[in-house]
Amino acid sequence: MQILSASKNCEVITPDMQISTAFRSCVAIWGDLCNGDALPVWQIDNLLLFPAPLVPYANVTRWEPAINDYRFLFWGSGRTDMMKFDYTSKPLSELTPEIYADLVRSELNEVLKIAKPMRSSAQVRLSDGSESQVDKIRLPFRDGDGNVNVILSIDDVRQFLQRYYLSWARAETAAQ
Repeated sequence: MQILSASKNCEVITPDMQISTAFRSCVAIWGDLCNGDALPVWQIDNLLLFPAPLVPYANVTRWEPAINDYRFLFWGSGRTDMMKFDYTSKPLSELTPEIYADLVRSELNEVLKIAKPMRSSAQVRLSDGSESQVDKIRLPFRDGDGNVNVILSIDDVRQFLQRYYLSWARAETAAQ
């Protein structure tokens, strides 16, 4: 099975936007971390503040100008178990299949440019004729120098657990 196409729709999260209670809770935690600033400073300990059932399916990326790419700082254990790969410490350019990496890169670029929490809703069309919706939130952070360069991405876990095709797509790409 292959991913044939993936289209996205990213929107800045507003107070009246329809998002899940879990996502709303994450945005509130992010807001508390801001502590009066426009963006919070990223620290790995921040993950402990987010709802425990969501963290295993989350990932954290950082833009690294030296490699002109994003690097995964954290790749949740639930992602690894489900997708059959672990990208912790790896650059986004190694993520496969390429169509999936391109979608992720596009969303991350948008979040860093706008520097506000965003909801992403992607439609993924598969070679077996099925479609899958992928909803997540992406929360921007800054480093200690004030650079906006870290993004915490949190998936809708119910949808994530139905994304069986990612491990298959990865295996097919590796075999080519």
